[in-house]
Amino acid sequence: MALLGTDGCLARCVRETWNLLHSANRFGHARLLRPIGLVAFKRGSRLSGYTHPFCEYGSVGFDIVPKSDSPDFMIIQLIVTHPGGAHKDDFLACSLLAHMHGAPIQRRDPTDEDLANPSVCVVDIGGVHDPERKNFDHHQFPRDAPPLWALSLVLQDMGLYEDALSFCAWLRPAEWLDTLGPNETAKLMEIPCATLGSLNSPLDMTLLNRFASRT
Repeated sequence: MALLGTDGCLARCVRETWNLLHSANRFGHARLLRPIGLVAFKRGSRLSGYTHPFCEYGSVGFDIVPKSDSPDFMIIQLIVTHPGGAHKDDFLACSLLAHMHGAPIQRRDPTDEDLANPSVCVVDIGGVHDPERKNFDHHQFPRDAPPLWALSLVLQDMGLYEDALSFCAWLRPAEWLDTLGPNETAKLMEIPCATLGSLNSPLDMTLLNRFASRT
């Protein structure tokens, strides 16, 4: 079993994506910013020092959710996710949590003590969804439940899920693909199923394989 700390290359790859949501206050503490839809920007424009080449037009403003020095912010000391093959939801969820809390990641089966300890965040394994205890598994949900994956459960707990849906066009199809499979996802997107396979990037597979190999 190996640990993947927040200084690892895999965590760095994804946490840079989330730096858009962070700024530093005058005391140097990072605080998470939540898009609230106030400021318009064009393709290639800059907002808070970040370039947005992927947006033609958009409406983005920011509100602050609890900082790490807030009494409403619970510090996570350890992140546990499943061993074996890695998926985008556990990779993205773990990277976000590692960036927010500075916690290491262990890829293994969780213990009962892990599931009961709110300072241990259990992601995409364990058969439990209990935000108060920081358990974020979706595999036990009934077939007709909303198609949420582990990243969505973490975003919900952080109060960012609806905002993420509004500006991450990939999030909803990714939920479908993870929970419903490629055939149903293709139907919902009204595209041929083979098209989904053609969208797989070698970069995606390389990152996931490296994440999975650190066990």
